Amino acid sequence: MSKIKGKKKSFAYPELPLKKEAKNSKGTNDVKTKKNNNSSCNGSQGQLNKHDSAVGDDNIIDKINELNLILIQNKDEINHLRQEKETFSSQISNFVNKCKELQCMCTEKENEIIQLKEDEKKLVQQLNEHKREKAKLHEDIKHLLNTEKDKNVHIYNMGEQITKLKNDLIEKCNEIDSLNDRIKHLDEKIIILQNENVKSKIDVSNNAKRQDMINEHINEKENKIISLEVKVKKMNKVIKEKTDENENCKKKISQQNNKIAQLCEKIQHLEIGQQADMEKIKKFADNIKILKKKNNKREERNRESKMVEERKDNEDVLFNSQFYNLNRKRDNKGKHKGCTPTNDGKNSRKQRALAGSGISTSDSDDSDESDGSHSNGSGDGKIITFSSKYSTKRNEQKDVISKMNIKQSSGKQK
Repeated sequence: MSKIKGKKKSFAYPELPLKKEAKNSKGTNDVKTKKNNNSSCNGSQGQLNKHDSAVGDDNIIDKINELNLILIQNKDEINHLRQEKETFSSQISNFVNKCKELQCMCTEKENEIIQLKEDEKKLVQQLNEHKREKAKLHEDIKHLLNTEKDKNVHIYNMGEQITKLKNDLIEKCNEIDSLNDRIKHLDEKIIILQNENVKSKIDVSNNAKRQDMINEHINEKENKIISLEVKVKKMNKVIKEKTDENENCKKKISQQNNKIAQLCEKIQHLEIGQQADMEKIKKFADNIKILKKKNNKREERNRESKMVEERKDNEDVLFNSQFYNLNRKRDNKGKHKGCTPTNDGKNSRKQRALAGSGISTSDSDDSDESDGSHSNGSGDGKIITFSSKYSTKRNEQKDVISKMNIKQSSGKQK
């Protein structure tokens, strides 16, 4: 760009020092017309340049947006224009060389004209000094004038060619100016696009950093979720174990209920023969009391052993074991109070039966077994109440676990 402008400044409008003789009025008039034409061309060109600059300043803002859209579409045109620019620069260099050659020719012709004028002056001086040789010199002068006219005609033709070349140079310079303006606009667009590209790269890097932060946060959340899943699996295992224990307890309860039904049938048979057995009951009342005390001691021992085993089994689940022990103690207290009058009533009935008739020791043993079965029945009632409470506690645990699972699923979705 700068080289082309320098060439324009250095080679535009080359001034040719064309001197005319005072005698040839036609040559002088032609030169004046040429100078006027050149001056008018220069003035018109200056006005056009000013007008173009004013219009360009007014339309720069409007054309920037259009050229931003056209830039991507006109890459091929830009390359083509650059190639044309190179061709124009080569053509301009050729024109400049031709102009230099023409200037050299003009200078040579002007030197010849100057020499001829000096010869004319010498001849005039010789005419004044040598009047006798005037005729011969006059003929020589005519001959020289004729040769001068031919040379002037040739110089005129060369001047016309020079003007044509100047006009061509002016047109090419205008085209180069327009191309330079377009290239400037395109360079500005390229700079804008480069700035936008840099901004987009910065945004991409920032987004990558944010994505890394998000991924780290997600990894932390996933680790927490994995730990919670492990805890949930452990809790599920504990729940399965408790459900298995509950099922075993239910099986035991069903077995004990069957035993209770069998014992109830035996009790019915014994009640039929109760009147005959009252005397037998009186005789063995003391034995029954002793056995009853032993049975109570055994029950207490069994209770203590069961409490120890339950405490050992339920150390991992403290809340359930405490709840279980409290309920069991309450149930044991209430049932112990409810079972004592029934035993006293049975003892009174046995005493009456023993008073009526005598019974063998084997029957007394059966009565002891029946008493033990009754005590076992009371224990079965305790187990039934405990199973119902344990099932309620299990349902509460299931509700808590379901709530924990819902919270975990909501955390994963977030």
